[in-house]
Amino acid sequence: MPPASPTCQNHCCEVFRFGDFIFREIHHNDSFNPANNLAQTQQLLDYGAGRKAIMAGDFNSNQGEPSIDLTRRTGNFRAAFAGPLTFPSGKAEQKIDFIFAPSDWELVKH
Repeated sequence: MPPASPTCQNHCCEVFRFGDFIFREIHHNDSFNPANNLAQTQQLLDYGAGRKAIMAGDFNSNQGEPSIDLTRRTGNFRAAFAGPLTFPSGKAEQKIDFIFAPSDWELVKH
């Protein structure tokens, strides 16, 4: 999947395949635009449709915002939302970084 975007925002997406398993790493450098993040999240979900995947990174979205809700509504992922705040790094006030694992995996420790 090329690191393409519906906007000119700086971002990165790396996709690693291990057989039928996919690991997606996401980093939005400067995009706090919910519509842009939602479009990018949809692209990632479409690319991995039907395959187990870990999707992790800097979503620049809080729990309850469209791109996070879209990922959760697929039913394919689970995440630990009770972790530490992650942004800004000096004095974190928001959690915008997440790790989503396949929904049938069990979280052992966070």
